[in-house]
Amino acid sequence: MAQVSVDPPNQGRPWLPVRMFQFPGNVVADLLGATGEDDRMALRVLINMLFWNLAVVLVAVLVVAGFG
Repeated sequence: MAQVSVDPPNQGRPWLPVRMFQFPGNVVADLLGATGEDDRMALRVLINMLFWNLAVVLVAVLVVAGFG
């Protein structure tokens, strides 16, 4: 089976910030063996949303706790 590239070509976006943002979803998709483009994208969206929402909430809690 041929390896399919799932990342779109760089269209004027900064490479490193995009890769860092997609890292948690890519790791989970790789661990689960998702090879279909749609499957991989759905996993990345779900995991990235959960991970980055949790990170923002934790930072907000730490900031508020620091002022309290």
